[in-house]
This record gives sequence, C-alpha cells and structure tokens, in this order.
Amino acid sequence: MKEIKFEYGTAEYSLKILIAEVENMRSLMLEITREIRQLSLTEDYRSNMELLRSVPGIGLITDITFLTQIEDIEHFPDTDNFAAYMGLVPNCHSTGDKENTERAAFELLELKQEVADI
Repeated sequence: MKEIKFEYGTAEYSLKILIAEVENMRSLMLEITREIRQLSLTEDYRSNMELLRSVPGIGLITDITFLTQIEDIEHFPDTDNFAAYMGLVPNCHSTGDKENTERAAFELLELKQEVADI
C-alpha cells in the first residue's frame, strides 16, 4: 500500500499517516497481549482464569478483563449485588419520587454481549 501513487501529495501523505497509525496500533496490541499473557500466569489470576476458560465462549481477553474488573468478589455483599453489577439483573433504588437505576460496568457489558454472540 505504501507504493500507491496519488495525483495529489496530500492524499499520499494521508495514506502514509493512516498506515503508520495502523502499524502503531498493531504494535500496541501485541504489547498488551504479551502483558495480559504474563498477568495470566501469575498466582493471583491463574486458577480463576482456568475456571473461567472452562465456560464456552470465554477466552484470554474475556476472562482477564472480567477478573481485573471484579478484582475481589468479596466486595459484593451477596449474589444479587454481583448480578446487578454484571448487568444480568436491573439494579434500581427507588425512594418516593426519585428513581436511581445503576448500569453495569461498560467493559463487562461488552463482554456479556461478546460471550452471548458465540
């Protein structure tokens, strides 16, 4: 693609910038993937990741994202709070005329959709 010639130099320059951006993004993705793999080998994550990977549709990225978002399951007083955090059930608090509806963590909503699509 770097060999494509355009009538105007600005188009060629724009393409050059886009190619550099894609190359940089690919390099960052490789670096992030390496870091995730290293993190997955640590004692803190290894056993939980093996358990999560036993679920069909859960892979390296999904399980490490899930585990890093949750951090410590003990933060949740019960399974209802955990399910609400995950976006599996609505989490509403109503008092009189005020209603407060909380949303699940954005990354977890994406993961839920990703797994559901499999």
